[in-house]
Amino acid sequence: MTLNVRFYGMFQMVTGLMEYTIEIPERSTLAMALRDLVVRFPRLAEVGLIKSIKTEDDESQVRVPDFVVLAVNGERVPASGFDSFFLNDNDTIHFAPVSIGGAESLKV
Repeated sequence: MTLNVRFYGMFQMVTGLMEYTIEIPERSTLAMALRDLVVRFPRLAEVGLIKSIKTEDDESQVRVPDFVVLAVNGERVPASGFDSFFLNDNDTIHFAPVSIGGAESLKV
């Protein structure tokens, strides 16, 4: 399926892009899409904007710092929901620093 990704603020500076389109498998979660983006843009992990944390059962969880807002189709997704938030074809993921919004929804 196709996902649209929009980068704001520091995410634009790190990736060099405002928008990007990725193809990921059907039934992918937001966490899976984030892992894919780190592979495509390793600087996101290098500068700490996306973090991969190993759990006790050796699974990898994806997290973002508190100053980062992640939204899908304009609705904020909390870090605790990345692994259970299933994406749909043509969804748009927004990466933004809290300073441009920070509200429960990101209307762009």
